[in-house]
Amino acid sequence: RARELMMLGRSMLVGARLPRAVAVAQPTWEYSQQRSMASLKDLKLRMTSIESIKKITASMKLVATSKLNGARNDMAKAKAFWDASNLAFKDGRGAEEMLAEKFQDVTEKEKNRNDLYVLLTSERGLCGSINSSLVRLCRNVWANNPNFQVIVAGEKGKASLQTHYAQNLLVAVTEMGNKGKFSFADMEPLVDRIASAEFREARILSNQFNSVISIEPRVRTLKSKQHIVDEADFYDFEMDDADKNELLSNLYEHYVGCALYSGLVENSAAELSARMTSMDNATKNAGDMLDRLSLQYNRQRQAGITTELSEIISGAEAVKDVE
Repeated sequence: RARELMMLGRSMLVGARLPRAVAVAQPTWEYSQQRSMASLKDLKLRMTSIESIKKITASMKLVATSKLNGARNDMAKAKAFWDASNLAFKDGRGAEEMLAEKFQDVTEKEKNRNDLYVLLTSERGLCGSINSSLVRLCRNVWANNPNFQVIVAGEKGKASLQTHYAQNLLVAVTEMGNKGKFSFADMEPLVDRIASAEFREARILSNQFNSVISIEPRVRTLKSKQHIVDEADFYDFEMDDADKNELLSNLYEHYVGCALYSGLVENSAAELSARMTSMDNATKNAGDMLDRLSLQYNRQRQAGITTELSEIISGAEAVKDVE
């Protein structure tokens, strides 16, 4: 009977139509990196690194604070020097000063003007947004008026503009002065390039230092050298036999140098003030991070100790039960 059932099963398998193999799509597994709890050693290394950064930022704040008082004194002297130089060019011939908002409103109405922009920035970073705010102001203005020329003072301004505005960049002067201290002779590269350029107006963009917590972008608009030669009423004064055009050209170069010197000295004070504030905020943030990491480190260490104690007690109880 069993043999007959076996033969019947074989005949059914031979006569049956086997199903066609169907390809089954293999599931695709996506692996994503998951953040796991940091070990005590990793936390300790991170805390040590942040502690070092905190010491550096605190030191930079102290250095900026100590230099700021001297920079403010230099700024007051340079401002008086500039005001005295600007007295000779009053009644529409002197420099016109305005803040960023008014300047943007004025330039929105100007189209295809051949103006020269002189951007005064810092050599170093870690000083807040004093450099980026000037660059952003320039880009907003240049979007409406692509016909312009640029002269940059400072490494930060050069790095921000040389990529996209290389065709408009006349010259970029870096490493001016001696550790933030400027002399009138340091203005010579900028003055020579401005005096040789052809433009309608020169606009000097720098930072206006109001207080330690208030710094605003400022624009000084200077007329061209030819405008000063043609419009200045200096011919009523007694002059020697020298060429009057040459005298006025020399006076104009001195005038531009005074504007640049005043702007760079005030920009240096603004840089120190912004760095002091930035480093103070960085020091406070590093302290907050250390507090959070210390709390996490102590919690993990206490959890590890509690786990080890629980394992020891459980092992001791197991030994007692065996005995």
